Amino acid sequence: MIPPQPSLERGEFIGSGFRLHQIKAEKNPLWRSGLALAGANTWLFGGEIPPEAESGILFALDVAGLDLWANELIILIACKTAVGDVKIGEGVKGLRSAFTAAGARLLIMSLWLVPPQVSILLMNRFLTNMQQKQLSSQQALQEAQIYIKTITRTELEALPTGKKIIQEIRANLQNKSPELLPQWEAQNYPLQARYFWGAWVCVGREFKN
Repeated sequence: MIPPQPSLERGEFIGSGFRLHQIKAEKNPLWRSGLALAGANTWLFGGEIPPEAESGILFALDVAGLDLWANELIILIACKTAVGDVKIGEGVKGLRSAFTAAGARLLIMSLWLVPPQVSILLMNRFLTNMQQKQLSSQQALQEAQIYIKTITRTELEALPTGKKIIQEIRANLQNKSPELLPQWEAQNYPLQARYFWGAWVCVGREFKN
């Protein structure tokens, strides 16, 4: 018997990300993992969204009931999508296990929060490696991570996305750790810290015709 969906109350959204008071208290980890889709913030703050969108939140248990057997690759670029509850004999229960149960063969997921523009740059490189260089998913991800780690400040500044990345990191350091800003500004490889490239993992098997 499937347990009932948590009763979501508006106004319980805390800051950025998928964090709700009542969901934290749920015993089933598949009710504590999910994706906030378009309309989730509007609904939680009392706005009106189309009835078919419900609350705008897709729980892991909802995902497990989907038919994804025809999917070759699923990229979950949202933060902490690879995180879940460790269950003895069952592995990690959360979005990862839900997508696997739904038939997903290959998942690219993150273990922690990564600056959005850095994620976009890495994923663009990853997809280019697969489509143009014909690399396997594991090889494509590893090369993309090395690319992020070793890109120079000059190379980064030459990219439209790179300019946004530099502005994003600079603003974040100014707000949270201003004492580290001069040190970061002096680095020739501004994204070399593992924080920027190490969150991504490739889970599953390569799709073969």
